Amino acid sequence: TDVVMPYVVPGESLHLQLAMLSDAFGSNEAALAAATQVNGRHVDRGRIGRIAVGHFANLLILRRDPRSDLAAVKDWSFLLVVARMYERGQIEAAVTSYGQHFR
Repeated sequence: TDVVMPYVVPGESLHLQLAMLSDAFGSNEAALAAATQVNGRHVDRGRIGRIAVGHFANLLILRRDPRSDLAAVKDWSFLLVVARMYERGQIEAAVTSYGQHFR
């Protein structure tokens, strides 16, 4: 969603926003909840914002617990989107390919 915003680097703004939410709410856990499940409940009540059978789930699988350090969000291993699992290397290769294509 950040791509259309001028002077905003896609993805990087997410990390800045998480830090600001943590400051505002007083905890990393509250910031993470606000950025995920709380928003999900407002997008499609009852089907987004929970991990359960019959719900929509896009998951970012992290190596470390981001509740103690939000920088852990940058250190992810796998991405699950619409029931497809991607390894980090696959995503990084695609980003590199797109970057070369658009240069």
